[in-house]
Amino acid sequence: MAKTLPPHIADKLLDRLSSDDDFRTYFQKDARGALSFLGYDEPAGTPNEDSALMCMRCESMPDKKAFVQSRDAFRKQLSAKTDQKIFVL
Repeated sequence: MAKTLPPHIADKLLDRLSSDDDFRTYFQKDARGALSFLGYDEPAGTPNEDSALMCMRCESMPDKKAFVQSRDAFRKQLSAKTDQKIFVL
């Protein structure tokens, strides 16, 4: 099962992505480091397919306003339990 973020971490992440340009840049360069900054660290040895970071690589990011307007949808996706698997071709 793909891991998701705890709701309080998802909230912190969305707060920063919707307001902090420096954090947005940091997240795009190093999602793992940015999440660690927010207090989230995955256990060492977490398989890639179980990592919450699998869906957090991005070349472009919605603008801050989009995060504000769609916060509930983003939060649901980040913290909802799912049994979806992500396949990389």
